[in-house]
Amino acid sequence: MLPPLPPRHLVLEAFREEILPTFIATTAILGHSLWLSGRKNSLLATGYALMAGLIAGNAFRGLIPLKPEKATWHYLLWIALGMTLLGTALRTVKLRFDVLLLFKVVLATIASWFLVPAEYQENHQWVLEVFAVTVVLEWLTLERVCSRVNGFSIPLGLSMTFGGASIILLYAHSGLFSDIATVLAVSLFGIACLAMFADIDCGGIAPAMAVLLPGLLLAAHYETYSEVELKSFLLVALSPLAWLLLLIWPLNRIRNHWIQLILSQLFILIPVVLAVIFAMQAEELDFG
Repeated sequence: MLPPLPPRHLVLEAFREEILPTFIATTAILGHSLWLSGRKNSLLATGYALMAGLIAGNAFRGLIPLKPEKATWHYLLWIALGMTLLGTALRTVKLRFDVLLLFKVVLATIASWFLVPAEYQENHQWVLEVFAVTVVLEWLTLERVCSRVNGFSIPLGLSMTFGGASIILLYAHSGLFSDIATVLAVSLFGIACLAMFADIDCGGIAPAMAVLLPGLLLAAHYETYSEVELKSFLLVALSPLAWLLLLIWPLNRIRNHWIQLILSQLFILIPVVLAVIFAMQAEELDFG
């Protein structure tokens, strides 16, 4: 049996206040940069365009408080913005890999202290370490695959990942977190649309993505109450690591753009689709 469709007025409201502002802000920032300087500053532009989309969607819907209160997920916007600014700055300077890695570990550790709920920090301190390691691994993976795989493939795959996350979070009975995931999915889709024609390095999205995806899923699992199991949240949060397969032999020898596109979408969609199926089996949608 197919899940129920959301009411028409909710769809129109989401389009007007989430999808449209986010898409316009993202494509305006990235498109303006490409028009002025071509591919030269695409690394910085993709990161800033992603944040512009998130800020625009957040401004219309008031999803993430600009002034964080008690909940750790309230820091998501500021942590993502800081990671984008510092992460893209690191890519513009010539540093040894071990020095860059150290900076990333420090930033990931700071992010984990802000985003991991206090209860986990007090009673399950290992969550801090796992979260920081996840951020670093996804950051490194995304930067690498963005530089090797056809420009729009990675933001497109991430867009579908956040789309899947949005569905799972609906089944977890959290319209708020689902809306945040939708905004990020639209922003990434806007980047993918322009990258399709410009063939640019979208690595500027890596720092924010490495913290937003696991951070959002961790917050949703902690804050929501439903029958959706932990495995659904984990499958989506860790899905970008599936792209490590593209970096090992013999797949790292593939240069055909279409094959890269198919493989990149296949690898990330398998865990996301499984996560959605598990969520659908565990819970029912309720738009009341």
